[in-house]
Amino acid sequence: MIDLAEILPAQIDKTKLALNILSQSVIVTFNYHHTTMKTTLSLPRYVDERLFLLGIALYAGEGTKEPQKKQDGTSYRPAESQEVEFANDNPTMINCFLDFLELLGFNRKCCVARLKTSSDGLERNVGYWSKVTGIPKKNFTKPIIRPNRCSTRLSEYGSLAIRVYCRPLWRILRYWSLNLQEFYEPKIKQE
Repeated sequence: MIDLAEILPAQIDKTKLALNILSQSVIVTFNYHHTTMKTTLSLPRYVDERLFLLGIALYAGEGTKEPQKKQDGTSYRPAESQEVEFANDNPTMINCFLDFLELLGFNRKCCVARLKTSSDGLERNVGYWSKVTGIPKKNFTKPIIRPNRCSTRLSEYGSLAIRVYCRPLWRILRYWSLNLQEFYEPKIKQE
């Protein structure tokens, strides 16, 4: 088990975090430096180490760590709407990340999903991903349609992007994925 209270920082970038550590949860309050606005997030205090490290590693490899930018350098969305996003075409990886989100207290049925697929079998692919992930079909947004062509890059059922709109979670996951070495020490074999 990992005690999240031990790996949450006092500050992320210029934003101070206040931690209210309870027996079973940690209430994180973000005190934004440029405003009086505060945001709180409740996380479980103790989580399974294996799933936690796997989730952070998946997020470090395939998750959003920076807001998407237009060619002119401005964000597509305001900074306040930064979301946690993970995309992959492997159902095991998608479900592992969903299990990780549930470990942190975010129900998979509240996630938003976006499919990237060819127009062939669009409804079949939405049905497949809904069944495999447990995300209701109503949570699927407008898909990204790729031209129908023989492509080895697009899997049979397309790829799926999972989104959770929670700026505090995005900031914490970004911090943990960029600072993985601070709470994980690899076991290097000595020769």
